[in-house]
Amino acid sequence: MKGILGKKIGMASMPDSTGLITPVTLIEVMPNTVLQVKKVEKDGKNALILATGSRNKVKKNRYANFRFVREVLFDSIDGIEINAQVDLDRFEVGEKVHITGISKGKGFQGVMKRHNFAGNPDSHGHEDHREPGGFGGRTWPGRVAKGRKLPGHMGLDTVTLKNRAIISIDKDMHILAVQGPVPGSTNSFVKLWQ
Repeated sequence: MKGILGKKIGMASMPDSTGLITPVTLIEVMPNTVLQVKKVEKDGKNALILATGSRNKVKKNRYANFRFVREVLFDSIDGIEINAQVDLDRFEVGEKVHITGISKGKGFQGVMKRHNFAGNPDSHGHEDHREPGGFGGRTWPGRVAKGRKLPGHMGLDTVTLKNRAIISIDKDMHILAVQGPVPGSTNSFVKLWQ
């Protein structure tokens, strides 16, 4: 296991040797700072607390000096100390990685957008075109069942996309190109791990 934190820049398209165009997401991966080292003997797992995106104001709490702090599991953490830097050297082109990010927030949405309901017909005689319709019970159970698909807040969920191929790595520019889309808006932070 290994991982690193990065910032989503945006999407692009890259041709391969055969001329096939592949949509990619560009992720800026600056060297991550190690804030804490967890070992099996003490914590029950080999993991690093990584941080990226430094803030302008320096605070006493070193965790508050970074915009994005996450724990990443590692197979081997030998020789890694606190304040060490983790960079792109651990990754290679062609590897598959999992990407975790927070999806775009879409605010309060109705059932047609949030749950893909069909809605009522738009012909004459219908008044509630985008309403969910009746969903109540009778005297028994006298309540709405739990888990019912209703209008509500949509987005801002933690989403993990698995097995995304690394298309290219530019170590000079600190940019990683990953196949396909990545959850989150532009300039949002993501975690890449295996």
